[in-house]
Amino acid sequence: MKTAKLVMIATLLSFTAVSIANSDGFIGRPIVKQAVSISIENALHNPGLENAMHQQLKASILYFFVGPTLTVDVKYIKVNYRITGSYGQWLEFFQRKPVRKNSANRKTN
Repeated sequence: MKTAKLVMIATLLSFTAVSIANSDGFIGRPIVKQAVSISIENALHNPGLENAMHQQLKASILYFFVGPTLTVDVKYIKVNYRITGSYGQWLEFFQRKPVRKNSANRKTN
């Protein structure tokens, strides 16, 4: 009887140690996030990224513009894009209208 109790306690302790190790992240691969640095000219060649920029950025960021360039982060398709441009480039971007989705596929009458 004492042996059975000792085995049960040892089993309980080993399961507890394994669950603590898994929950703290001791076992497993680290998560690597992808980041891409591009210029605003290259970003505007991708209509989907341009739409994401219009959705996530506001023109008010230009009020805090300091230095020769401004770099912003935009998330698009699980990738973090770091987009860099000058004040004039960002001003021109905010004056543009967003690209309409499926505009190339629409028929004109």
